[in-house]
Amino acid sequence: MRYRATKGWAVTYPDPIRGAAGDRLALGRRDDEYPGWVWATAADGRAGWVPESWLHVEGESGVLLRDYTAAELALEIGDVVTGELSEGGWLWATAADGRTGWTPLHCLTRRD
Repeated sequence: MRYRATKGWAVTYPDPIRGAAGDRLALGRRDDEYPGWVWATAADGRAGWVPESWLHVEGESGVLLRDYTAAELALEIGDVVTGELSEGGWLWATAADGRTGWTPLHCLTRRD
């Protein structure tokens, strides 16, 4: 699906958490604004939001079920992106110039 940015979005975490399937993460609080996301810290110290559905939760830790990066995709009003999947109010998207990352759905409108 294609989307057009109706609001700009700046990257919040320039050095995002990332990991491979099977990596163990320390888990923190759940996100109140975007339910379904949990704050996690990787072994390398990077921290960020991870979709809880991408984790096998074991108490205060979780194991990634698939490769993951919390990279964000900056948007300017009018940018067109192609959405690949959505999780808890966020879209994994690709911009026309090839950049990829998560961007909030509230900044986008679907283009038919």
